[in-house]
Amino acid sequence: MKVILLQDIKSIGKKMDIKEIPDGYARNYLLPNKLAKVATNETVKNIEVQKRVAKEEKETLKNELVILVKKLENIELHFYPKVGKKQEVYASITKKDIADELRKKLPVEIQKKIHIEINSDKPIKTLGKHDIEVNLEHEFKTKIKVILNKALLK
Repeated sequence: MKVILLQDIKSIGKKMDIKEIPDGYARNYLLPNKLAKVATNETVKNIEVQKRVAKEEKETLKNELVILVKKLENIELHFYPKVGKKQEVYASITKKDIADELRKKLPVEIQKKIHIEINSDKPIKTLGKHDIEVNLEHEFKTKIKVILNKALLK
């Protein structure tokens, strides 16, 4: 039986793949669990259109990411944590803090589309400039500067 996979299935294939599956396996497992649907001419055409649209969106996103990586190379993120008498930072700056601040600097239409991963083993606990590597989707990488200054007290 020809089916269209609705999810990635380890031993069979990826989502939206069209596969020839034994009838019993399809009827007793895949179809009842909504892991696949029967491939008719109409559903196959719909899947092909969806694949084409997804591919075009992926290409558009890659082009946007190329431009974004160039812009991010010049970005500096400033943080103003509280600092003790011996210049120790009380609240360290974490990956999440950096990603959130970086996301604010991105254009709104891109913010929701991309996944940002900060490559930093430990939170930042010292004042000064820090170069941080950022991974974006589709294996795009760039470095940004994170600057910790003393908190401005009123």
